[in-house]
Amino acid sequence: MFFDLIKEYTEIPGPVGNEDLVAARMVADWTPLCERVWQNKVGNVLAKVGGSGPKLLITAHMDQINFLVKSITDDGFCWLTHGTGGSEATVPPNTAYIGQPVLVRGKGAAYHPGQIGVASGHVRTAAQRAEDSVDWDDFFLDLGLSSRAEVEDLGIRPGSQVIFAAETKRLGHHIVGRAMDDRVGLALMTQLARDLQGRELQYELYFAATIEEEVGLGGSMNLAHEVGFDLAIALEIGLVGDIPTVKSSYMPTALGKGPIITHKDARIHYSEKVADLLIAAAERLEQPVQHAVFHGFATDGDSLIRMGVPTALFTFPARYTHSPYEMIDEPDVVAMFEVMRELLQNG
Repeated sequence: MFFDLIKEYTEIPGPVGNEDLVAARMVADWTPLCERVWQNKVGNVLAKVGGSGPKLLITAHMDQINFLVKSITDDGFCWLTHGTGGSEATVPPNTAYIGQPVLVRGKGAAYHPGQIGVASGHVRTAAQRAEDSVDWDDFFLDLGLSSRAEVEDLGIRPGSQVIFAAETKRLGHHIVGRAMDDRVGLALMTQLARDLQGRELQYELYFAATIEEEVGLGGSMNLAHEVGFDLAIALEIGLVGDIPTVKSSYMPTALGKGPIITHKDARIHYSEKVADLLIAAAERLEQPVQHAVFHGFATDGDSLIRMGVPTALFTFPARYTHSPYEMIDEPDVVAMFEVMRELLQNG
């Protein structure tokens, strides 16, 4: 039901600050399904879907995690730095990045293939092999070029964005790929708009696809100024503890057990009244939902609550978040869709 749309959305490049290709797709997909679609000055895409009643906003973000080129060597390699949340001092690089294919944004909004490189053990010194961590000075971007001039001719420079390029595909029972965070949320919204056409809704329904969530919720901070929303649901990637090395006592959630209602994250406690609406809809469907508290995590829902909009955080379970191969379970996404559809139709 969702795989094809998720694959299409996750494979559209949309690094922080350059979400234009994703935004164009959302405008194209939502325009024939919604009463009105518009883009505000900062780049958020908004839509009035239809219906009558309290004004309900459903939101998901368009940007995906990325590196930035920090500098270019004379022989055509690029040193990298963080392009999204956190800092070099507090968020060390993840060894999952090493060897991964990437795309680098150049001039004309063209994306060029590259690979994250690191010296192999055969050419590392004994001191380097003895290190038990990977730091920013240990890995780099290899474009397969031989000079700074060749790199610069592509329009690649300090500040150019680097995104993961892994294909989204089925793996066993699950789906794995890049940018599940938060293109799955966007896919859910599009499928809702498709399914609800011509149906009576209990709310005046709006969508928002936001920019720059990954760098401090920059796009969502102006949403409440667009429409006087009465309540909101932020759709996001969720965390699970169903892998070796993670204890269920720390994260008691899993793939295949249903969507997650997240009650609190690192920044804010979400609206229990809005969460209760989701819980009631799930109970009417006899659809299990999971409950969680997330640490080291923040979403656009934080901005909405601070602007006076009661907001729930509804998340799809995922393994390997913020990695090149985020993994989800399609039935969890279908269940999330059905709960939201029930809420919208029956209140």
